[in-house]
Amino acid sequence: MRKRQHDVKFVIYQALYLVVIALITIKGAEIDLTKVERAGASDSLRVALEERKRYNDSLAAEIAKQEEAARRIQEELARKQAEDERIKREIERLQKAAKDLPLSVTQTYIQYTWNLAKNSGSVPVEIYDPKDRSKPIAVILPGEEKRFDLEGQTEVIAKFGGQEQSIPVAPNKPPAVRIEKVTTKMEGSRIRLAELQSVSCFKVTIEDERPDQLKVLFSGPVTAAGPTKDSRGNLIYFITPNIARIEDAFQSWIDKHGDAREADGRYKANFFINISDSRTGEKFPPTGGSIYFTDFK
Repeated sequence: MRKRQHDVKFVIYQALYLVVIALITIKGAEIDLTKVERAGASDSLRVALEERKRYNDSLAAEIAKQEEAARRIQEELARKQAEDERIKREIERLQKAAKDLPLSVTQTYIQYTWNLAKNSGSVPVEIYDPKDRSKPIAVILPGEEKRFDLEGQTEVIAKFGGQEQSIPVAPNKPPAVRIEKVTTKMEGSRIRLAELQSVSCFKVTIEDERPDQLKVLFSGPVTAAGPTKDSRGNLIYFITPNIARIEDAFQSWIDKHGDAREADGRYKANFFINISDSRTGEKFPPTGGSIYFTDFK
């Protein structure tokens, strides 16, 4: 039964096939498999060409980007090279000017004080205030060293042999004060004033470009010995307490300065250092230190 059904289906399919072939023949239709294959190949080629174009466009954009970056780098290098050349020329100019300048280039000129200049050249040097060239501040002959005063100038002009050179003038800085304790007698739980008054307790060092121009005053219950000068020319003072020479005077000091007692039981007496510029009258902020003790003896 099944075999018969299978044979019937086969006969039907065969008949349908023959009908299709007959219709195609009557209509004159053609089935060209080559054209089908060509159409498929054409589509594939078109897709490949489009992908290649997109890749080429992307590559061209990247190349253009890299070329722009390279151009900018070249421009920056050229700019830096030009700046280096400018700096080099300026250094050479300054070195030549320094070589030609009869005055020492290491010399520092300072406002509101005396200054010293030595002419190591072969022609006279005239020093002027840039704001007033009617009269030189100083005239220094060849081989001569001369001292002259400056005020608030920020620079001076040195004229020599038909040339001129600007020389900066530095501000007159305030003095630096350093206070050092130089005794061990001001240590421990019991500190005897009588012993402190027999030794120097503090060393005061005052550093300044022109220390001889300073006026130094000490205030408070101390005696200052000095000044002397160290190897750098700084002023040196040694401070000794001078609070009470006898026990009765010590007790009177306690009665008068009872509020000077610290929480740890020590008494404290302060001293101050007042410095001014004797030339300009300028007064600098005071500084100072403290003396600690517990008993007279």
